[in-house]
Order: sequence, then structure tokens, then C-alpha cells
Amino acid sequence: MHGNNYQEIITWVGIAIMAASLAQPVQGAIIAVDPGESIQAAIDATNPGDTIEVHSGTYKENVNVNKVLILQGVDTKNGKPIVYAQNGESAITLSAGGCVLEGFRVSNSKGVGIYISSDLNTVKNNSIKGCGNGVYLESSHGNSIIQNYAIGTGFLGTGIYLNNSDNNSITCNDAHSSWRGPSILFVRSSNNSVTGNNANGSFMGGGIFLLDCSNNNVIAFNNAVAGWNTCGIFLRYSCNRNTINRNNVRATRWWGDGIYLQDSSNYNNITNNSVKSNFIGIYLFDLNNNNAIIGNKVNGSEYGIGLLKSSYNIITNNTVNYNEHDGIGILKSSNNTIKGNNACYNDGDGIYLKESSHNNITENVASNNKKVDIHLLNSFHNNVKDNT
Repeated sequence: MHGNNYQEIITWVGIAIMAASLAQPVQGAIIAVDPGESIQAAIDATNPGDTIEVHSGTYKENVNVNKVLILQGVDTKNGKPIVYAQNGESAITLSAGGCVLEGFRVSNSKGVGIYISSDLNTVKNNSIKGCGNGVYLESSHGNSIIQNYAIGTGFLGTGIYLNNSDNNSITCNDAHSSWRGPSILFVRSSNNSVTGNNANGSFMGGGIFLLDCSNNNVIAFNNAVAGWNTCGIFLRYSCNRNTINRNNVRATRWWGDGIYLQDSSNYNNITNNSVKSNFIGIYLFDLNNNNAIIGNKVNGSEYGIGLLKSSYNIITNNTVNYNEHDGIGILKSSNNTIKGNNACYNDGDGIYLKESSHNNITENVASNNKKVDIHLLNSFHNNVKDNT
């Protein structure tokens, strides 16, 4: 009896081991591509799951990754392999989902360096220069864009551009704009994470822009730099419920603003950012309501924090010092809470209200400003108390 049980155990163990071995993924083939050979020809000849290793050299072609592959650039002591686009088309297109693209230099596209129209890809450690837009995601979801250097060229070139693309992770990239474009741009794109990036605007280029109902994104731990007459971080046209947290935001030229919300962008959290050397540090312009501006440091700008025609916002626990004009300015705005802020040593007023009503101005420290510490002009029915 015991012997039969032992034999059964051995049989079942053997079956389990066989099943486990069958369940293991089959390792795909590794194909090498050398200068003078075609990357696209290698893709066409491979099976899904294979790895293509492209060695150092210049490959003058347009590459379409249309099956699940790892496309790996390998530096064979002559630098990353270069994909030099032809006929102004995209240099590399990821039309199949679940791919890995790593270790390439990409150039010579009038349109897009790396174009992604599929889902769940990883694009890592690539350098994109000399292309209209660096990395462009269109209706593309669940991708990871990591540690790339992407610079847009032309008048409106963008480093990283998301269009109708959700649930992507944009992490630790170095993104630069061209003459007038933003460094990182979202259009109708939601639930994305943008963390740890350098978003450097050029002469008139901006940092990180969210447009047209881009909602529920997390913008955190980035360096966002504005050029002339643009913004470090910009939300416009009903961009709602975004989190803007712990970013360093500054302008390099005159009239560059820090964090700027415009045209009905509501329920956003702007917290713990360092905003300095801008024209306006944080500005809510025209019908931006129910936003929270909490714990930010806004120093060394022309103006600190400003609201225009915006209501039901919370401005609390911010440090708004050493600005060249007013610290906190509320214009034609109502039902806002300005509480517990430090607005001192500004060259204008500490807290300034003009044509504004039904605001709560409480428990702020507003002192040592060159003009008036708390100044109300044509403003009525405001609750002003317990300020020092």
C-alpha cells in the first residue's frame, strides 16, 4: 500500500515538472544586424518574441516594427546605431504593441523621430535629434518612455508629444522644444505619469503643456523651464483633476511664467513646487475654479501668485517672498480662501485684492512689504482677520 502511494507521488511530481517546463516562455532567437544590412529586412524575417541587435553604424531607412520584438541598439565601440530617416518620414514606427526599443540615435525626419501607434511598449535610452517631433504617441496607451534625449526642431517642434494617449509613464527623459513648441505636450491625454524629467523650453519654447481635456495626470519631480512669453507648466481648455507636485519651475527669459492655468481648468492640485525667476509664478487666468495651491515656494518673480476671474480656489501655506511686485494678487475673483500664507518682503503689496468679493483672507503673515501688507481696492464683503 505504501509502495503504491510512493509510486503515485513520483508520477504526479513528474507530471508537475513537465507542466512547469512547458509553461516557461520560449526564448526567442537573437539576430544581429551590421552596417550595410537592413534593420527592416531583419524585422521581416524574424518571428514574434525575437531580439534584433543592431550594431553601431548608420542605417538609412524607415523602420516599422510590426510584430512583437526587442529592437536593441548595441554600441560596438562606435556609438549608438543611427537610424537616418528617408523621405522625411518617421525614422522608427512601433505599430505592434509590446515591443522594446532601446539604444538608438534617430535623426532626419521632418515629422517624427519615433512614432508609436500601439500599446504597452518600452522606449528607453534613445537619442532623437533633427526631427520635427522627438517621440510621438498617437492613440497609444500603457507605454513606458524612459531616459530618452528628445529634441524637437522646426517652429513648433516638441520633444515628447502625446495625442489621445492615456495611462503612459514618461520618466527621467531630457526633452527640449524648438523655437516655439513645448518640451512635453499632452493633447486630450489623461491618466499619465510625468516624473523626473527635464523639460527645457528654448528661446520661445515652454516646458510641460496639457491641452484640451487632458485630465488626471500626475506631473511631479520635473524641472520645467520656460522661454520668452511662455510657461514652465501650462494647463488650458478644461484640463481637470491633475496633480502638479514638487516640480522646479522657472523662466530663462522675460515674460516667461511658471505654472499657468487658463480657460476652465478646475480641481487641480498644485502643491509643494519651487517656482522662481518667472514673470508670474503661479497664475490662474479666466474661469479656473476649485483648484488647490498649497505649500509652494514662489520667490524672485515679478509677481508671486495671481488669480483673475477665478473662484472657489484654496491658496494656503505658500511662501511668497522677495518678488518684484505683489506677493498674492486677487483680481475680479470671489469666494477664494487665502489662508496661512507667508507673503513678506515683496516690492509691491503682500496681498492685494482688486474688484474682488466674498474671499476669506485669514491667518496670513504679510509684513515688511514695500507698499501695503494687505491692500483691498474696490473689494467688498471679504473676510479679513487674524493676519499679522
